[in-house]
Amino acid sequence: FLIIPSAHLLLPTIKSRLSQVDTGERHIAKDMPAAEAFLSQPVAKRLETIKAIVDDISKEKKTKQDAVDFLNALEETLHSAGVKDNAKALESVLTAKKYATDRAPSVKMLLEYVALNV
Repeated sequence: FLIIPSAHLLLPTIKSRLSQVDTGERHIAKDMPAAEAFLSQPVAKRLETIKAIVDDISKEKKTKQDAVDFLNALEETLHSAGVKDNAKALESVLTAKKYATDRAPSVKMLLEYVALNV
């Protein structure tokens, strides 16, 4: 058993050999203002925001887990605004979250998908 605050702290080779158990704690409070601002922007600005996130990941200023945390904050923001009103957007975010935890998907493509569908 390994008990750590976040799985993104582990090397991919170690993570691939472990089973992850989520404690249910959410660390999305820091991303909530960014998610709210993201949702209020036009599509062109959303894509610029995505480009900045992806650039930070490629420069190793952020990790893939930061992108997942951002998706979690988007989900929470959309959910608090009303599930019926945001059903399509929530479905897009959930789809992106499902694939974001895999090893191979492009974070850029997933975040762009969300930017175009929320």
